[in-house]
Amino acid sequence: MRKKMVSLKTVVAMYFISFIIIILSILAILWKADYNWLAKEQGDKILKALNENTQQSLRDMLSKPLEINQLFAGDISREKYFNDKDLNNIEDYTKYFLEKIKNQMPQVTAIGYGDERGNYVGIRVNDNNALNLMLKDKRTENKLNIYNKEILESRISTSYEGYDPRTRPWYIPVKKTLREQWSDIYINNDEKMEATISTLVPVFDNSKNFKGVTCIDINLSRINKFLKANETKGTGVIYIVDKNWNLIAHSGDEAVMKITQENPNANKMVNAAENKNILISKTAKYLQENRIAQYKTIQINIENEQNFALISPMEEPQGLEWRVVVVIPEKDLMGTIKARQNITIAIILIITIIGALAGLVILKRIINPILESSKAAFQLSSGNWDVKLDTEKIQFNEIYELSIAFNYMSANLKKSFNELVEAQDEIKRLNEAEKQSLENLVLERTQELRIAMKELIDKEKLASLGSLVSGVAHEINTPLGVSVSAASYLESINKKNLALLSEGKMTKKNFVEYINSIDESSKILNVNLNRASELIKSFKAIAVNQIIEEKTNFNLYEYIQTVLLSLKHEYKNTNHQFIINCDKDLVINSYSGAFSQVIVNLIMNSLIHGFKDKKDGTIKIDINKNDDKLSILYSDNGCGISGENIQKIFDPFFTTNRNKGGSGLGLNVVYNLITGPLNGKIVCESVVGQGTTFKINISLSQGVER
Repeated sequence: MRKKMVSLKTVVAMYFISFIIIILSILAILWKADYNWLAKEQGDKILKALNENTQQSLRDMLSKPLEINQLFAGDISREKYFNDKDLNNIEDYTKYFLEKIKNQMPQVTAIGYGDERGNYVGIRVNDNNALNLMLKDKRTENKLNIYNKEILESRISTSYEGYDPRTRPWYIPVKKTLREQWSDIYINNDEKMEATISTLVPVFDNSKNFKGVTCIDINLSRINKFLKANETKGTGVIYIVDKNWNLIAHSGDEAVMKITQENPNANKMVNAAENKNILISKTAKYLQENRIAQYKTIQINIENEQNFALISPMEEPQGLEWRVVVVIPEKDLMGTIKARQNITIAIILIITIIGALAGLVILKRIINPILESSKAAFQLSSGNWDVKLDTEKIQFNEIYELSIAFNYMSANLKKSFNELVEAQDEIKRLNEAEKQSLENLVLERTQELRIAMKELIDKEKLASLGSLVSGVAHEINTPLGVSVSAASYLESINKKNLALLSEGKMTKKNFVEYINSIDESSKILNVNLNRASELIKSFKAIAVNQIIEEKTNFNLYEYIQTVLLSLKHEYKNTNHQFIINCDKDLVINSYSGAFSQVIVNLIMNSLIHGFKDKKDGTIKIDINKNDDKLSILYSDNGCGISGENIQKIFDPFFTTNRNKGGSGLGLNVVYNLITGPLNGKIVCESVVGQGTTFKINISLSQGVER
């Protein structure tokens, strides 16, 4: 009686199901708690803090320059510096004013003044705090000079012709509205070409007459540097956009404007959705598509990662319709709960190790019998049919059943193998006999196919000769008819003049007319009989070459002309043109009959199929010989061949003209002649509505005996 055993399937299933349930439960509880705490507490808190900090810094950065510019413009108006012949006094005051404010306001990159006379003076602050004087008045001969220092006596580093402050984007809007305001973002017209925004204040005289504009520039790169230096955002981004979602500044490295060095007026701002930084472009696109412009916190998935974003409008300074957007990836927010994640990972590792150890003990009891079965199977595959498994020490039901089945299989395989060996010997004997029979049958069928193919080619050749005979007979009928008419006319005038001569009535005039008639009729007879002779020679040359199956030397150009002459009856009532590009002295040694059949079949294919609805087609044959290689490019401008049919044109009996008597053997004969006796290759290319081209390459050094 077999001892009671536990099912291996039950043990393994219960263990791993319990293990997975415990692991998943712990993971779900810990991760859910962390995620909820992060999403509800940390996300909003950090976004709000970053936004408030950015808003306050921008207010400080932008509001003070506007207030300072108001003081600057007021001082110029009060001192009436604009009445001077040049800008010398304003130049000195600008230097003085900038020295007072530059340490308190590092965001200011330039301070300047332009007037209605087209004069301009400004002081530029470089990144290293060095100053450059920018001046245009009568002292600079109306050129805009940029000096390497803040004094007129220093060296001129750059000079510009035709500069007019009245056409600049920081001047035009103030002159139009006569009120202080912020400029649009523009590119400075100097060698740096930096994106800039300016505070603009008009200057008036005592009568409130407009005299000019003072401007204080803030380089957008200064705002970028501030945003980039904000480390509290981690790998996230902060960016600022205008009401049209054009990028003003951001914490990345990409430019905020597309700058064209050759044409500064063509510079334009970049939409935030086009920025290369994926956090900027994706959030901007989402906010635009959903028309979110007011204060709001959102969650957005970017490249399978969750991100938190906050958008808020800038309320100060007024006149700038800007919005601040803060974007932080979820992974940055996870930093505050890193310790809790480590604890979770440690718990998972401990549980996994315990489970793995328990699994190893169980698996060992399972694997050992399976390994024994595997070794026995290898011995069995090596031909040891007497192998048998020991089932006495097996404790698991499934393994025991497997061992019993293996022993049973081993015995059956031994029996089956012996029977198989006997059957293989019998099959081998039968196969040898059948193989010999099949080889004989294949040889017989191959010979029959060769004979049938030769008969088909001969029939096509005879059909071609028949068409040739018919054409020559039709062509020769005209000159022979004219010759018969001329001979009849000669007979008639001979009788008439003999009668006059016998009656003694022949005059000189009659005799001269008689001689002229004989001369004219003789010429007619000579021309037409020569024409008939040429046709007969052409037919004879083609017909003989169709029959001769030996290589001969022949002039290829003259031979093609002869073929065209023999086919003239096929196209004489049309306007078809034949262009033959071939060396007129080209003599080759090959099968002239095969060449004749190839040219005839290609031309007839064009006339019947390519020009079926066309009376003014063109057939072009280009022939070139290079050493022992002959290339023929045959083309027509007919209707072309469809992509479906071009794959089958060389197949025997394929034709699209079956209802009009087409045999479908013409191009098949061409293919067999070129790849057979002519030892060449042929390829067809065609475009429907444009024409067909056959590319033929033939080796003249050797050929296949016909």
